[in-house]
Amino acid sequence: MKKIFSIAILFAATALVLTGCKNEEDNFFDGSAAERLMQAQQIYTQRLGNTTWVMEYYPLDYTDLDPDSREPYPAGLGYVILNRFKSDCSVEQAMQNSVSKDKYLNDISVWEVIGDQGPVLSFNTFNKCIHAFADPGVNETSKDLYQGRGYEGDYEFGVLSLEEGAPFCMLKGKKRGTYVRMSRLPNETDFKTYMQDIIDFQKMLFEGSPTGDVIALGDTTFMFTRGDKGIAELYPVGGDAITENSWHPYLITKRDGKYYMRFREKISRGNCDAQEFVYDAAQDMFVGVENSAYTITGYAPGKFFDEYVQNKPLTIKTDGEMSASFKQLMDDFAAELKKVNKNFVFTNINFSLNSKESKYQWIMSYLSSGKVANQAYYFDYSANGDACTFNYTGASTTAAQNVINKCPALKTLWDNLSQEWQITAADSKFNLKRIKLTSKTDANLWFVVTI
Repeated sequence: MKKIFSIAILFAATALVLTGCKNEEDNFFDGSAAERLMQAQQIYTQRLGNTTWVMEYYPLDYTDLDPDSREPYPAGLGYVILNRFKSDCSVEQAMQNSVSKDKYLNDISVWEVIGDQGPVLSFNTFNKCIHAFADPGVNETSKDLYQGRGYEGDYEFGVLSLEEGAPFCMLKGKKRGTYVRMSRLPNETDFKTYMQDIIDFQKMLFEGSPTGDVIALGDTTFMFTRGDKGIAELYPVGGDAITENSWHPYLITKRDGKYYMRFREKISRGNCDAQEFVYDAAQDMFVGVENSAYTITGYAPGKFFDEYVQNKPLTIKTDGEMSASFKQLMDDFAAELKKVNKNFVFTNINFSLNSKESKYQWIMSYLSSGKVANQAYYFDYSANGDACTFNYTGASTTAAQNVINKCPALKTLWDNLSQEWQITAADSKFNLKRIKLTSKTDANLWFVVTI
């Protein structure tokens, strides 16, 4: 790392530079190359002073995979770093990612626009955020990083574009040549709140998602998986995930109240190019910034519901999310069960296919002196797009029928389930861990099933 300068000296030098800056149009064609470079340094120093940006930081411009796990090495992924540049050449940086052990980290250091082949933005005193990526010794014993090379990231960047008042600043790593974009944020942005906001958004869409998503570029569609890893593994819909796949790191940022997903490089297929998408909350999908015909969409909830219950149950917990009217049905049965035996505690019902009997069933589960007991009840089931229908046909055993005889509220619950239900995502089609079923005839009767 280059020699660390005295913060006091840089503050004094920068004050002199800023005094000589004027708000005028760029004119780099008069004077010598050295004079033009100095002018660029002054202008970019002035333009960065007292501004706040979110940096889409990529240590490297390629993605290697661990040969055993097929997981991408973290040096090839992206990281969000927040920057608040002050006119005294101090900079506050913040991040929250795997490098910071998923804890919020911020630090204050020095920045400067220096001259080289052109103007270079240099973070030239140690900052716990950006310099963690440039330290060759960081976590060097970890198999997830290149031995003795760390993340191989840059802390100095050639300034490619920084127009007066522009929403974006384009940078290029001095050593690695990786392109880095900064997007302007309001100066008063609270860094900790901003970081948590985009983390929560990404988790809501992708963490633990049981489905694959679809990215459509014109007439070409690709499966989009591993979104929770900050990388899209793409392969053609209907194609092979091993031999036809490609890897595309991305980052989620937020500006002007909207969430953006931007890939490290353009995804190019045929005549189609796409790099950035904005989330449309009303449609629950990402729409291409460069071309609104390009989209990233989640999985169809009805299709997922039908496919999932063929192998595993979907559950309604007694303390789960449901309408007041459906909760009353659950509570009525719980109260009757308690009257039968004070040690009985109703816990949940779940729906699945009984493969041995080739019948669909709702199973009622309860605790009996701390042990789980189950009783199954058969239903006819049919799926129709984003809707499904249940019809109660009877108890699976004499013991199951005895529960209904003693607790008529359970039969009332099954009768109310016996109708057509609209199937929607409880949170987002991108993550169907929770699915909402709403009565087709009564919008106030609904419940959420979980995987």
